[in-house]
Amino acid sequence: MLPTCVIMKAIYAGFPKTGTKTIEAVFREFGYNTYDFLENSYYLGKDWRRIIKDGGTVEDFRRMYKDVDAVVDGPCFMFWEEILEAFPEAKIIFSVRDEESWLPSFKKQIRSLATNHMYVLMQVLSYSGWRHFQFSNACALVQLGSTINWPWCEYPYSPTVWRRIYRNHNNYVLHVSTYGCNNIYSNILQDVF
Repeated sequence: MLPTCVIMKAIYAGFPKTGTKTIEAVFREFGYNTYDFLENSYYLGKDWRRIIKDGGTVEDFRRMYKDVDAVVDGPCFMFWEEILEAFPEAKIIFSVRDEESWLPSFKKQIRSLATNHMYVLMQVLSYSGWRHFQFSNACALVQLGSTINWPWCEYPYSPTVWRRIYRNHNNYVLHVSTYGCNNIYSNILQDVF
């Protein structure tokens, strides 16, 4: 018989395009109930929009992830520390990709959101799609430093800003792992993906 409350086992703190899909597949192979970007959007999008706009509490994160084993991708990687505070037994998994290969890969993924006509139509023609757009836009504010007004618009591309956000995030995770958090497992990836 399964327990009624699952204790979070792993938080992936790496930026998108640093192995998130591979880590997600590993977590699922372990049998972990894993929340990726789409699960966060569908099940917790309203909570995340509120947290990004107004802030959240430890109790919010405990409630949101009470039956989840692992989280990957946005917006969780940006809020890994808050999720860890709610689940202090969780292990942090972290990977860094070479910045020069990461940036064009990330740009391509972000650009594909505005150029995939079915994805755009889904967001415009359905209520759940519009909610997903609102969630994605809130995440973009944290991850990219900008938002868009409509699903068919492209997020402003600023390599300087995107690199700075990427560097700041990575440096902070590595700093915390060096000076105070002993449950972070990191891997520096060199052109693997």
